[in-house]
Amino acid sequence: MEWKLRKINQIVIPLILMAIGIESCIQTDPLDKYTTDDSRVYISNYDKKINFKDYQTYFLPDTVFIISNDRVRLSNRASDKTFIQIFKANFEKYQYQSIAKHKNPDLGIIVSRVSNSKIGSEAPHNVDFNSYWGFPIFDDLGFEYPGYYDNYEINDSIWNIEVVDLKNALKNQKLNVIWNVQIRGNDVFEEDNFSFIQEKIFEISSFL
Repeated sequence: MEWKLRKINQIVIPLILMAIGIESCIQTDPLDKYTTDDSRVYISNYDKKINFKDYQTYFLPDTVFIISNDRVRLSNRASDKTFIQIFKANFEKYQYQSIAKHKNPDLGIIVSRVSNSKIGSEAPHNVDFNSYWGFPIFDDLGFEYPGYYDNYEINDSIWNIEVVDLKNALKNQKLNVIWNVQIRGNDVFEEDNFSFIQEKIFEISSFL
């Protein structure tokens, strides 16, 4: 009897160890525990010399700039308008008021949807946004928009939002970007995610 038990143990124990080894080899990918949002990056940069309480009004049209590998165009897609409306609703929680561009808003806001498919970086692109905000006088005075930098990654999807100081542009003799936001990663252009990803941006922008 003792011999039989010893013999059974000699057979069963290696089988158990083999089964454990096989299970460890076929276990699920450890990355599976992460959600889609874990793949996203939220960036909020601002001018630390600025007191955002000094600004009360802004202008943001219902159009989004589409930037794709050196090409820039305007989009009137319904989902892009939804993104802007959600941004306005969040922004106005901080007591900012949307007004028409001919009423001299304190801030000008640009929303861009960036979709690139190459790797590298490029010098600033100088796009004339002055008349877009209703300030063609800036062109006459030679004010140049600071421009935006492209940082490329393969199939990168980015929301880029820039808030520009129009209130002090004449006094400072230049246009300053005082707040820049980037939301990049998986499914950021999916309309169902707009509210969630914008909440994240405002959560990390307490200076407003």
